[in-house]
Amino acid sequence: MSQLTASTSATTEAAVALHHRSHRSRRALWIALWILALVLILPALRVGPVFDDWFHAFDIHDPQASAWQRWFGLYDFFHADQVAQGREYGVLPWWTDDRLSIAFFRPLSSLLLALDHRVLDGGGFWSHLHAALWFAGVVWAAARVQRLLFGERDARWATVLFALSSVHVLPLAFVASIYAHVTALFALLSFECLIRAQRDGAMRWRLWSALWFLIALAGGESALVLLPIAGAYLWAELGWRRALVWLTPHAVATALYLVVYFSLDMGTHHSAAYLQPGSLEFFRELLPRFLVLSAGLLAAFTPDLWLLGAQPVQVTVGVVALALSALALRAVLRGMHETARRRLVALCAGALVALLPVTAGIPGGRLLILPSVIACALFAMAGRRAVQGWRDRKRTALLLGAWVALCGIGLHPLFRVLVPLDMARVGKEIPAAAHALAERCKGRAVLGIGVPDPNAAYLSAILISMPDTQRPQALHLISMAPGRHHLRQTAPERYELTVDGAFLALPWARIYRDTPLAAPQALELRGVRVELLEAGEERTRLGLRVPGEACWVTLERGELVAVEAGRQVEWVPTGR
Repeated sequence: MSQLTASTSATTEAAVALHHRSHRSRRALWIALWILALVLILPALRVGPVFDDWFHAFDIHDPQASAWQRWFGLYDFFHADQVAQGREYGVLPWWTDDRLSIAFFRPLSSLLLALDHRVLDGGGFWSHLHAALWFAGVVWAAARVQRLLFGERDARWATVLFALSSVHVLPLAFVASIYAHVTALFALLSFECLIRAQRDGAMRWRLWSALWFLIALAGGESALVLLPIAGAYLWAELGWRRALVWLTPHAVATALYLVVYFSLDMGTHHSAAYLQPGSLEFFRELLPRFLVLSAGLLAAFTPDLWLLGAQPVQVTVGVVALALSALALRAVLRGMHETARRRLVALCAGALVALLPVTAGIPGGRLLILPSVIACALFAMAGRRAVQGWRDRKRTALLLGAWVALCGIGLHPLFRVLVPLDMARVGKEIPAAAHALAERCKGRAVLGIGVPDPNAAYLSAILISMPDTQRPQALHLISMAPGRHHLRQTAPERYELTVDGAFLALPWARIYRDTPLAAPQALELRGVRVELLEAGEERTRLGLRVPGEACWVTLERGELVAVEAGRQVEWVPTGR
């Protein structure tokens, strides 16, 4: 008997020691992940002004812009009645659709952006530090929501996974994307208040929830992503009839927002990248873009690669990610209380439904901030189930742990480092290239022939900020196609350009129109007349009339180099 007691005591002590070691290991891992999350903020702080920051720097001080535009309308990029002028000066390429409109109603985010440019350094270190504060606020708000929905134990892991996610990389590294975190912060505060209202019935929480939601909408239209997630939660807790009643204040706020939105002619029209919700193109692209976003949400494969032509790979990853997530969810649900099961399933479904409306935008991680709050909780719960099942169900535990490591963390840290580094490079190279063009081509038109680089579209933002006497007459991107180019002079001041393959092959080139090119067409621009002679899937032929001397450039190994246009030449532009 004494031997049995001693054996039992020894076994108990061994189990306790094992439990303590396991607890210390988990705590060490948790601390290490938080340290990594903090370190991953640093690369973004080193990015200077880039992309839309250059346009905003010009808009802030544009004497022709209204006070509203300079303070609250920085995301109101342009409307159809401004396309002709944009094309003439090269801010928009010649193939831009006459009806193109890209304008967003984000007055609160615009105000913060204007303050960045007027009070801080307009995309420099202090502006990025300001963006990092909004990131911290979003992580804090996400932690509060996750604790309410999933409990302290799972929330502490879900929050650190959320802080590590690459969905934050652009709002941190690209100051003009601050709207994503501004919107997410107030949307999460709205969700927290709604959860508290449902649990204790206090009317003040419902009123606060509606108010925070209205402020979130002033930050950006992505606040609408909250509705399917919040609706799914309320459906799980109250049933669909009462859920609709509880969401009525948010529906009213949404209706008011949309009335203002459309009365100001906001939204996007006739772009193949920014899609108009409800259009035929929107429904045609719905499934592939949903899968691209699913890959970002559930497989740590950032949707931002879409602009680089990675959609086929992203779609495949998205299909695999959805299948693996369904299996992981099934394992996590095993043994859970019925109420918790219903809530988790509803929230996961709501997070996926929330991806549908944002497929209208250019796929990017910043669209996934709110759904990632739920996805990270699922990863955290799967990790806990893996630890708990290690002794009894090693195979299942190993598979769940691998899923969390590969899909919950995976490539997130890598993207958090590489994207800011590349943006910092672009932030230096594009201004340098613009100043080099200004020095070499002062007073002449610059014609970009074969420039398949999305960053080249921002050269005009640098040039228009220069004094008239120190810059080219205009910069026109004649072609952004990656295929073989044939250029020959047919007469004095006249040239013919033939481009093999699809002219609008790259996603970036399709931002400017949603219909195929149609010949014949002719446009008078500053320094060049462009005639579309032939447009097909296999080749496009242009006639160019260039009065006076022009600077001809193309892309060679990622750099703009001169083209000798006085003779017949052919080449394939090459990127970096």
